[in-house]
Amino acid sequence: MSGELFTSALDPLGFVVDDLTARGALVERAAAGALALLPPLVARSLDLPDTVVLADAAGDRAVGCGLGSPLLDRLVADARANVPVASIRALVEPSRTAVAERLADRVVVRNGVADVLGTAHTSTTYLAGIFTWTAEADDRYQGMTIIAANAATDDEPDPGGMSLIESLIAGTDERVAEERDARGAAGGAAIVARRAALAIGPRLDEVGAAVGRRRDRERGRIDDYFGSLIAEAKRPRRQVARGAIEARIAALQAEHAAKLRDLTARYTLRVRLDPIALIAVSMRVAEIRLRLRRRKGEREIALHLPPGARSPDALACVACARTTRAPLLCDDALHVLCEACAPDPGGRPRCPTCRPARASRSSS
Repeated sequence: MSGELFTSALDPLGFVVDDLTARGALVERAAAGALALLPPLVARSLDLPDTVVLADAAGDRAVGCGLGSPLLDRLVADARANVPVASIRALVEPSRTAVAERLADRVVVRNGVADVLGTAHTSTTYLAGIFTWTAEADDRYQGMTIIAANAATDDEPDPGGMSLIESLIAGTDERVAEERDARGAAGGAAIVARRAALAIGPRLDEVGAAVGRRRDRERGRIDDYFGSLIAEAKRPRRQVARGAIEARIAALQAEHAAKLRDLTARYTLRVRLDPIALIAVSMRVAEIRLRLRRRKGEREIALHLPPGARSPDALACVACARTTRAPLLCDDALHVLCEACAPDPGGRPRCPTCRPARASRSSS
């Protein structure tokens, strides 16, 4: 997966400013935040005063507009309800076909051969999904990520192609026009969501490790504390009946176990992934037609090279949400499998797409 945490190009405060402006507010943006004068109806609907100071983080006199803030969540929910999938068109010249043909060598088939049949210019649509994630245990962590997939093939653009898509969405690249039609793009929402979950995995590993260290330190303190109490109970300073000692030790052990159960619940990581927006980005791209060959089988596929990309889109694996630039082909239909699903290029790879077909043929 090449999806990366995405926190720089998009501006939550800027989104709030633009949304309130569209609702009729007068907003003056400053380096540290913004001052907004809201129409009475808008102020009442958002439960805000008529004049409000906006900032990334909430303060004594400022309303927070950062990730997880009530105002941002409310405006995002309203926007999603009105426009489930936004649509824009990139006014960017596609890469030259000669460049695309040369870059086709970046895709290497691990157990077969790929022949370039030709290149041409065409139009395609990428579905970009913007997600916020929240991880909570004894503390709260949050972030944002953006994932894009070719709406027709589920293939994934490289970092150069992603950079263009991000800048078009964020408005830092003005070579864009608003579109009215996003039909055909929403079908990629499922794969975008699955890849978003994969993309935040490395960050969640870091969060989980930090939470685990704090949990282990806390458990060490609890174990030491109850260990000392139990040791003292076993060696009372005055004569105590054996039954009383055993009862005291049993009570301490039960309390120790309860503390550990509470500790486990408090340090259990709870993760939430929420979609913020889906944007269909149509653009002109260079298309590379490839013929894939393995043994006696062959099939044709189309790869796309978005403007700004240095490699064609990574191919979607048929068995999982990942993509690959070093595909392995199954024997029956030459489906694409990634390195995680087919790590060994030798033998006959097991293809989950072909397996049901083989099973039905054998039972008939």
